[in-house]
Amino acid sequence: MQLPGAAGRRWGKLACPRSHGSWTFIANIPPDGDQPRRQHSKGGFATKRDADQALRAFLTTVDQGQALLPTKVTVEQYLAGWLDAVEPSLAATASSNYRTIVHCYVLPQLGSRQLTSLRPDHLISAYRSLLATGGRQGRPLSATTVRTVHRILSKALTDAVRDGVLPRNPAANVPLPRAVKPELQVWDRGQVAAFLEIARTDRLRVAWLLALLCGLRRGELAGLR
Repeated sequence: MQLPGAAGRRWGKLACPRSHGSWTFIANIPPDGDQPRRQHSKGGFATKRDADQALRAFLTTVDQGQALLPTKVTVEQYLAGWLDAVEPSLAATASSNYRTIVHCYVLPQLGSRQLTSLRPDHLISAYRSLLATGGRQGRPLSATTVRTVHRILSKALTDAVRDGVLPRNPAANVPLPRAVKPELQVWDRGQVAAFLEIARTDRLRVAWLLALLCGLRRGELAGLR
């Protein structure tokens, strides 16, 4: 069965290749500028009516210029190009952090998936896995790091929407783990006195004293002459 598209062009058809199989629709997308004619199909419909409705809905999006055809580009392939594209706009440390996050946390979870098939539940499952065993040697990954993973991935997917690769960002409304700030542990006077007594003969005793009295961080201490 064929269905007419805009201006009477016959763009789609329905097919049930086996008597016991499911219904599939096939739509021919007309040329657009430098884009040649393309074909899009989708199956798994239980009835002819379901396939018919899905085909008509798809043809409507084509008429409105909103249809995006699935591609075989994987998340890994897209992110490789995206990282190269955003690198000039980032500081060196930020660019390095982006690549570390993508290669250590995103690609092991989602890299092999086709970009256009990515759904919110895929991201939710990936974040759960990272929280459970995503750290070093299979340890849990902190909620703060998972939120950073989401921020970078969401930015990449937002750019994919902007560039017309995706119709919407699947990370837009994904629930995130709550970042819990650890309770700070501080020494009392007795512990400070005991530490200073032990460090009295250490060659870095002045650095330890400064750290205790002034609250300097390691990098600040190391930068002193």
